[in-house]
Amino acid sequence: MAEFVMDVYHYLDASSDKLWAICIDGPRVITHWGPRSADRLQGGGPVTMGGRPAEEEAQRRIREKLNEGYKEVGRRLIVDGVIQQGDPGTTSASVPDVRPRAYTRFVAAPDWLDQVRAVFRDLDAYTVVDSGERVQIHLGPGAALDLDVPRLDADGKLRIKAVCKEAHGPRGLLVVLALANRFSAKAYDTDGDERRGDWISHEPNRFQKADLSYEKMKEEAAALGLIMRPLTFKQGATRLGLFA
Repeated sequence: MAEFVMDVYHYLDASSDKLWAICIDGPRVITHWGPRSADRLQGGGPVTMGGRPAEEEAQRRIREKLNEGYKEVGRRLIVDGVIQQGDPGTTSASVPDVRPRAYTRFVAAPDWLDQVRAVFRDLDAYTVVDSGERVQIHLGPGAALDLDVPRLDADGKLRIKAVCKEAHGPRGLLVVLALANRFSAKAYDTDGDERRGDWISHEPNRFQKADLSYEKMKEEAAALGLIMRPLTFKQGATRLGLFA
């Protein structure tokens, strides 16, 4: 569930009645828009920054909307694109010199990017790429999984988002499980069931495809700390072992 506290703007003329909203989310600028009649901001997401700092980019976009005739509505809580409070049709009498308000108490998790890189450091098949606008984990030719900036909410609880799609294949599943393990978060499948490293053993068919064998995926899962590495003993040399 995506929750944002955003500054909302309203545009009204003979043929249009629409809303536009913006906020700074750490290093990103996020916008949403949609018709006022629905009270739902259907489009949007992180914007292309063009190399500009988030504050500068947000101010630039606000000026554009004001020049187009948008009027400030005010601050609203938006959950999954739906405006939760206030009347989005109520505009201010004048347009103040507004500044975007950040996501409520956005605090990036300490050293989060170093932690992400550490997870995949020993596996050449996984590459963490920070473009300045977003972080991706490359899984091979044409496959890259987007990672939102892990943040701490007002209660100090870690929030992290990484979504594996079918195109990401079994390595995408391992990425999400490994990040959940690293940040002590929870990973859920499409049915809403929590998944951990033992998912690999319970449903092996999910962790293989034509060019990636199940044994290979188990090796990578072990390297990612999701399952134990298999123990090997010299033939005839060991009768009993205790590990505690």
